[in-house]
Amino acid sequence: MRSLPWIIAHRGASGHYPENTWPSFLGAVEFGATCVEMDIQPTADKQLVLFHDRTMERIVGIPKRIYELSYLEILQFDVGQWKDSKWKGTKIPLLQDVLKNLPSSIKLNLELKYYSSQDDWFEQAVLEVALDNDLPNRGYLAIKNIETIPIIKKIAPECPMGLLQKKRTPQEVLDLCCKWDLSIAQIRKSTATSEWIEQFHEQGIKVNFFFTDDPKEMIHLIKDLKIDGILTNYPERGVHVLQKLDNPN
Repeated sequence: MRSLPWIIAHRGASGHYPENTWPSFLGAVEFGATCVEMDIQPTADKQLVLFHDRTMERIVGIPKRIYELSYLEILQFDVGQWKDSKWKGTKIPLLQDVLKNLPSSIKLNLELKYYSSQDDWFEQAVLEVALDNDLPNRGYLAIKNIETIPIIKKIAPECPMGLLQKKRTPQEVLDLCCKWDLSIAQIRKSTATSEWIEQFHEQGIKVNFFFTDDPKEMIHLIKDLKIDGILTNYPERGVHVLQKLDNPN
């Protein structure tokens, strides 16, 4: 019997809360999301924080990059007020703090963000935290850069990885997943056809869709395309779609 697709809260329940913050992740849990997606970046002093953008311009109005700042410097910034004044005072969290406090039943989609050249310490540090929180059984690392894959496979071959499509063609994504024996492809709209998804499934590769907030599109992805997971900023919509499909009357 086919298992239910994952409802993956994109940067947490980011439609309602400031993205990549504890309120957003907690909100995703309360909405019933299967999984939370989060973006991991290194600070200047090699701490792992959760933040998406290349710079802090959009969120706090300062064109500084995360890797240029120490964690103590980052703690000076408010990353909640841009969303709504009621979130004033919200801080950028550490990866280990969020994973430690999430319920163990929640799945994890951990995206590694690279905006500066690194040696292997970044992958090593992420894996240390992820493996301490049972990642092989709870989710996967979401990878954009191919050169990251052999590093992770060398350190922790048991750790599942998902390849982000980004600007790659469907065939490129499929070929790379097969070449590197990756268990998940995180696709975009160009690949969301029954033909392509069947090809991935034939190779034993699960397919997660990035992204939609539209319940009608969610129904199409789940019912017609047999998608394995949907990233969404509004996880409650995905939960409601699953309930509707399970109980059509």
